[in-house]
Amino acid sequence: ALWASLGVSFLIPLALYGVSLGLQTPFEFSALIWITPFLLGGYAIPFTIAGFGSREALLVAFASSLGVTPSEALLVSLVTGGGLALPALLGLWVKKNTGS
Repeated sequence: ALWASLGVSFLIPLALYGVSLGLQTPFEFSALIWITPFLLGGYAIPFTIAGFGSREALLVAFASSLGVTPSEALLVSLVTGGGLALPALLGLWVKKNTGS
């Protein structure tokens, strides 16, 4: 279970980095690895749905120290969150329509 958790924790900064490369935003992969535990903590805030809002706020808060503008950080976070939510919504649709 520990290795699975570490693997998933590594995929989050990888997804953020991939989106930031696509959007030509100056995030460094090593910096994303360091802030990921804080982003994961933001997911646990109980007044959000799947961490939406808290993840964006935390990434924007860290952005200035990483040399990224708040608008770029918000865009990277929203695109990454949307990209991660699409497979989950597809799975929900499949489950509903197959009766599983």
